[in-house]
Amino acid sequence: MPKKVFYLNEEETETIEIRWKFNWKSFKAYYQGEFVGEMNGVKELQKGGAFKLVDNRELSFKLEGKFSPELVVLLDGIVVPGSSSDPHERLGQAVKLGVFVGGFTILSSVLAEVYALDFFVKRGLDWYSAAIGLVIIILSVGAFKKFAWSIWLIILIIIVDAIASLYLNAESGNNPVNGLFLKVFIIYYLYRGIRAIKAI
Repeated sequence: MPKKVFYLNEEETETIEIRWKFNWKSFKAYYQGEFVGEMNGVKELQKGGAFKLVDNRELSFKLEGKFSPELVVLLDGIVVPGSSSDPHERLGQAVKLGVFVGGFTILSSVLAEVYALDFFVKRGLDWYSAAIGLVIIILSVGAFKKFAWSIWLIILIIIVDAIASLYLNAESGNNPVNGLFLKVFIIYYLYRGIRAIKAI
């Protein structure tokens, strides 16, 4: 059974824990190890629910979003630190995604240039692509330091790459939308990082 623990103070002595089964079945919430409430399934979580804690604070849960559903966890209407809607958490996800994209681009480019792997060569990866990957990693560091323009530049690079890929795939007779949905997914999560910086 998956579980996640949220810490409400810096000392990590006050906790909220959630446990659930597949498809959000048997969703249970605990405060300081004590059971506070239960919900069952996606539909119930999409409607949302709230439970009173022993100190009369209200702990609420709601599953939001269609493209990428997330569990919003609030305590007296304030986002619980470490939950999916926490701006710091979203910025961290954007930074990690940027580093991954940059690192994967570098690795793919090296495999294309050094080992001439056909899969990567056909996608036009070369030392120039490796340099772009390095730039993305550097920009991700800027995002970590809360520079929103760093994420905008990463998004711009991905958009330019997507346009170039459409052209190359069309020229080679491949499906022009290969990889396009993945890029849209990446841009979506990067943009959330920009919004997170504004909220912090």
